[in-house]
Amino acid sequence: MAALILFMGSCEDYLEITPLDSLSSESVLTTEGGRDVLLNALYVADDNLLWANRTGYVYMGDVGTDIMYFRLNNNFRRNVEEHNTDATSAIPGHMWDGIFRTVESTNSIIELIDESPLEENLKEEGIAEARFMRAWSYFNAVRLFGDVPIFTNAVTTVAEAQDSLAVDNSRRPVLDVFQEIIEPDLQYAMEFLPEESRLPSTPTSWAAHALLAKAYIQGAGQFGLNNDYWNRAVVLLRELISDSPYSLEVASYDEIFTLENEVSGNQRIWVDKWTRVPSGSNHMVFFGPVETNIAGKQIWPDGQSGNRRQPGHPYIAFYNTYEGNDLRKDVAITDYTAFYTDDETGEVSGLSRATASTHAVNKYFYDEVAKASDGRDGHDKIFIRYADVYLMLAEALNEANGGPTAEAFTAINTIRMRAGIPNLSVADNIDGHFTYGAGSQSVGSRTGFRNAVLRERAWELCYEGHRRHDLNRYNLLDDVVLNKNSEDGWSEEQPFPVTNWVNGRELFPIPENVVILNNWDQNPGY
Repeated sequence: MAALILFMGSCEDYLEITPLDSLSSESVLTTEGGRDVLLNALYVADDNLLWANRTGYVYMGDVGTDIMYFRLNNNFRRNVEEHNTDATSAIPGHMWDGIFRTVESTNSIIELIDESPLEENLKEEGIAEARFMRAWSYFNAVRLFGDVPIFTNAVTTVAEAQDSLAVDNSRRPVLDVFQEIIEPDLQYAMEFLPEESRLPSTPTSWAAHALLAKAYIQGAGQFGLNNDYWNRAVVLLRELISDSPYSLEVASYDEIFTLENEVSGNQRIWVDKWTRVPSGSNHMVFFGPVETNIAGKQIWPDGQSGNRRQPGHPYIAFYNTYEGNDLRKDVAITDYTAFYTDDETGEVSGLSRATASTHAVNKYFYDEVAKASDGRDGHDKIFIRYADVYLMLAEALNEANGGPTAEAFTAINTIRMRAGIPNLSVADNIDGHFTYGAGSQSVGSRTGFRNAVLRERAWELCYEGHRRHDLNRYNLLDDVVLNKNSEDGWSEEQPFPVTNWVNGRELFPIPENVVILNNWDQNPGY
């Protein structure tokens, strides 16, 4: 009964969902426009997975690493920073719920389109888009939770759910998920998706290239699935660089993140499109600096409630790792003065440490239109952009060849050149913050170049949801956590030191009720 017991909500809640009769092939799927209405619903579900309640992608990708910590006065978000989440915690629980609701939606849509009277090319393109989203969901599932159940059948009624009782709903090995879902779905998407987006931010064949390359790299690194995955990633990434319409040409690094470049920008490969829709919920982008400070109270622009912004703050030590003339440094991070407060009075109470934050994430500044309407933030959320392709290529070449090649150096130096910093060579060493106690290493070695790429990814892609996954590819998350509490770490700026790290917490816990109902073993460390 897999479809009934994967979610956090009660069975009654699930069974009250209206069947998809109104979206049957006979009533809607007779035209391309009807197909598109159906596909568009996928992105509502995916928003719930990634951003609703601000418990999604960036929280679980950047908080609790070496680049970002979260505000002091919110316990359930602080749990991610302190690695204290458990099987009842809201953040991993909502992500699990969102992932499998999106999978459920994709399965239903794939079946409806396949059985529709649409022309074959419209069917293939529509199914490809849904399969891309299913692969995206499962990719998030395995890198956050490890082994997960696989289900591909649409379940829309109680009778269908009862018929699914015989379906194996056990947790399946990550390799199975790659071989049965992620790889074939994205290969299908590469073949049948168009090269240009159907709508702004809907996936293209190039997005499928990039996501499959990213999946191969994560699968090889984090899970050790198949050493040939590095080579498969190289092939896809070379095609993106040689044949795709994307370019690194941009007047300045900060233009990548402006509202003005969201439609015309040629560096965004896969994004979550956001609009300035008025909403009663707290959907303002959740980090960024405030504009003023009065009597130690954190003040939001034009009286905006503190709940409307959820400030995630960079570690000063990370800010200081940027080379002085790096053009990305002050785009990614800005300095300002604001004190954490527990409530509207401005008084600090109940905290183990009253800390003034001096730096804030600067990539996504205020969308004035959204702020004025008290609505959603208009900034798109970028999942994969073109610079990531070069850095993935550098990493994959290094791992596939047992050390860096000339092409790998060219790839990483392309990104460094745009940032205005010197090229790397085999004569350089990497040391300090990014070696985590391993000592000085030659960039010409496999380990040294790997750390150089991880460092470059932190500088280039910080606060875009990648860092935890980058560290997990090389079993470094525990080293980062422990280093933050060492004498040479960041204890002077770490508001809530991690004192109870448990091996296995590289993955998040599966929601308790899902474990109990399915009689599963919980992930190690919980």
